[in-house]
Amino acid sequence: MMWTVWAYFTLGEYAETEPVLRKLDKSRDKLDPVHRHQLDYFGARLRGDNEKAYNAIYQAEIAKERKKIGYLVAGAANGINRPKEAVEILKKIDPERENIRRWVGFWGLWTTAHHMLGNHRQELKVARRGRKYHPERLEALGYELRALAALARIQEVNKLIDESLSLPPQQWSPSQCMLNAARELRARGYRQASLQVLERAFKWFESRTKEESETRSHRVRLARALYTAERWEEAQDIFEALHEEFPDEIDYLGWLGVVAARRGDKEEAVRISSLLENIDRLYIFGLHTYWRARIASLLGEKENAVRILREALAQGVYYSALHPSMDFEPLQDYPPFKELIKPKG
Repeated sequence: MMWTVWAYFTLGEYAETEPVLRKLDKSRDKLDPVHRHQLDYFGARLRGDNEKAYNAIYQAEIAKERKKIGYLVAGAANGINRPKEAVEILKKIDPERENIRRWVGFWGLWTTAHHMLGNHRQELKVARRGRKYHPERLEALGYELRALAALARIQEVNKLIDESLSLPPQQWSPSQCMLNAARELRARGYRQASLQVLERAFKWFESRTKEESETRSHRVRLARALYTAERWEEAQDIFEALHEEFPDEIDYLGWLGVVAARRGDKEEAVRISSLLENIDRLYIFGLHTYWRARIASLLGEKENAVRILREALAQGVYYSALHPSMDFEPLQDYPPFKELIKPKG
């Protein structure tokens, strides 16, 4: 039955996960220590309690003698701002193990940990190891591209973008790789280079078929790219349409809030922040609060933004979601924010 929990949770079917967990909990005394810790891990994840989730999966891994689920401990460590610990765990895992070799996300965990630590040369080294196992996966290419952008190796960034455009179609798209690279370049102070990468992304968007251009995923990616390129009105038009079609999607409302703040419409930004605050649903893991922190940051409310961001993290947002976000640029030199995002281990 624990495998059922794993399957539901991995698919994001949280409402289906809950009753299976409750059923298992009734007979937890019959479970071995590993499964009891895993039960506590999933229960904590569903509540958005990342600290308790980390502690539970850490204990489960000790019970398994660090042979099976170390990558879960590493992911939980990244989530609570302990990337150094994640690195130490991941470098002990043999990437030749079948379940690891087939999973490109392993390299995402490892590169993200180095990224959070600011160890971008090590991040690049790990990303290139990962690409040897997944040479045609855009996710793996994206990990390498993020590291190159963080190192401001712009010529190599563009060369790798060229390669992304030659790979076969897949769930990830070259636009995602380019957007992530653009965000990294901007975060390092290379705004013009960031805009140039986004121009390449817009050319890619324009080359899509009419059918693809009308898909939800295409529209979201285009709107995010427009936002990152500071084309606020164009981004707003797309997010407004998406919000009208999918009113329960928190992200679209959040994007409208930060666009309003960017355009100087404080009244609208505050109104949307209030709407976000009043959302009361299960399994949203602090997403609504995270958007409120971004809006507050853009409105210049530094103390309030950090306070709200702490709430979001306590509700289930992962620290890795903060690396980088252009909406937190107003907080970059604010000591409480710097202290908040400083790796804790």
